Amino acid sequence: MTCQAKQRQPGILWSATGVMRLAVALLFAAALLHGNRSAGQPLQTEVPLKVLGAEIVRFERPIVLRVGKRVVEYREAMVLALEVERKDLDALPPSLEPFLYIGQREYRIFKVEPGESRETLRLEVHITDWGQLQERAPIVLTIDHGAPRREPQRFLRPEVPRFDKALIVDKR
Repeated sequence: MTCQAKQRQPGILWSATGVMRLAVALLFAAALLHGNRSAGQPLQTEVPLKVLGAEIVRFERPIVLRVGKRVVEYREAMVLALEVERKDLDALPPSLEPFLYIGQREYRIFKVEPGESRETLRLEVHITDWGQLQERAPIVLTIDHGAPRREPQRFLRPEVPRFDKALIVDKR
């Protein structure tokens, strides 16, 4: 008895139509990733924001957050309320979390809620070291992580809001 080996037909990916389908799928994926940005338009890295207020709050139960392998726990924080345009926040790449910088200090967004209108979002940031914040420090929401530390002069523009201790209301 002799065994005859069948010659394999090329798989769907390696046929002419398969290669064409793969190319179309890759082009479609690239278009989705880049959205409607034109080739010369730079990626938006900052989100313009409006400071709504700041309250020092004592929480009934401690807030426990996991930051990497560390666990952070606190009972008091300055809750900074910000407002941003939904379209500006949505324009950022979804794979990069924006950080809030006040001067060279970095903070993460604690909560995102709908804003006063459908076009806005309200962000909440908990700041446990509010006593260390510098008066008139720029407040920047960016995906360019570390940039306010590396290039602080880049954020000293007139349209960038500044931290003002007069905003703080102590609700403890």
